Amino acid sequence: RAIGWLTARMTTPSPDGRAIVDQLIRDFDPQVAQAVGDALRRYDLTDNAMAFEGPFLIIRGDRDVAINRALDPKIEALKARPNVTVVDLDGAGHCANLDTPDAFRETVTRFISR
Repeated sequence: RAIGWLTARMTTPSPDGRAIVDQLIRDFDPQVAQAVGDALRRYDLTDNAMAFEGPFLIIRGDRDVAINRALDPKIEALKARPNVTVVDLDGAGHCANLDTPDAFRETVTRFISR
């Protein structure tokens, strides 16, 4: 319970979002979490993303500091592609859909409407 509570508070300022993250962490099998974490540290989809020719939306929460620091060089490279749209959401962290749900929905709707 403590890990769920702490992770929720570190992930989003949204009370509704915290409740969702807290429950997800509580329900998540630690062995699966370890396997996912191990895979994510080794998994790099940069080549796949650069080769993709369809419409591509990247939503970047401006408060997701650690992830942004790690991904910014890759996102900069993707920005140069004509099929890639990068949107920075002010006030959003790692869970932009929970932190700024209206802006997130508007961004996705605008993208898919094109």
